[in-house]
Amino acid sequence: MCDQLLEKIKPEQIIENRKVYSGEYAELCLYETYQKAELISYGHLDNPVLLFMLSGKKVIHEDEKEVEHTFEFCPGESLVMAPHELVQIDFPDACPETPTRCLTLEIGHQLIRDTLGQLQEELNNELSSELYLDESLQCESVADSRINDAILRVCSYYTQPMDHAARKLLIQHTLQELILLMMQTKARHILMHKKGGAMPRLQLVVDYIMEHIQDDLSVEELAARACMSKPTFHRYFKKVLGVSPVDFVNKKRMQIARQLLLSEQKAVSDVCYAVGYNSTSHFIRSFKNYYGCTPKQYQKSHF
Repeated sequence: MCDQLLEKIKPEQIIENRKVYSGEYAELCLYETYQKAELISYGHLDNPVLLFMLSGKKVIHEDEKEVEHTFEFCPGESLVMAPHELVQIDFPDACPETPTRCLTLEIGHQLIRDTLGQLQEELNNELSSELYLDESLQCESVADSRINDAILRVCSYYTQPMDHAARKLLIQHTLQELILLMMQTKARHILMHKKGGAMPRLQLVVDYIMEHIQDDLSVEELAARACMSKPTFHRYFKKVLGVSPVDFVNKKRMQIARQLLLSEQKAVSDVCYAVGYNSTSHFIRSFKNYYGCTPKQYQKSHF
């Protein structure tokens, strides 16, 4: 596959040593460098980026906690860069006879959010407090042959002739496979990272919800804590988290109620008030709509 891909990249085909394939879910770039160079800046993109070396060698410089960290990036190796990260790259061996060749795959945040949301649903896992860490993240090396294989398959789908609908589905599913594979590596925190001016405010709201789940939480109050109007807050909350504020609060209440019923074997009425319901009958109806059985039936089925 590497040889086939390299045969498609010729110097005269690439403007400024780059060939770009854009799609709905990602952008693939193929690079060739024909001369030695030092400290070439790369990065500051809006989405996580996978880098994969095809031939030659790069030397990556990054600042890690204000200390420069340098390492070699060689053929067959992958690297994941966080959004807005900036690194500097040396090309010590590049020449016209043996150019340095690599590819980058920038994966859109929407597909990452959707995939992580599906994963969260399947695992019934609490990821909300981890999904939006606002901290400085550096690039991570990924040593996994499955990831490299998926990267090359994405390249094949972009570059080989095929039906448009088939291409779109194959790329989408392979990108989701890549995301799930990377979630099992140390690059996991990069995928769950999102920078942006409003994100810290939204994280404060999520934290507030979790700390006050037993209280009466109104959308007006949550919007005020995010320093947004109610319509703007509702629209932004749903865009980022995939559900409305009311549905998010209800979902968290049901998940916490289930945990209390199982881990502490509390009475249904106690759980009802612990998760913010004022009416036991309302709580029972909501729980049954969510899990398909009453709280007592759920508790009995596990003990």
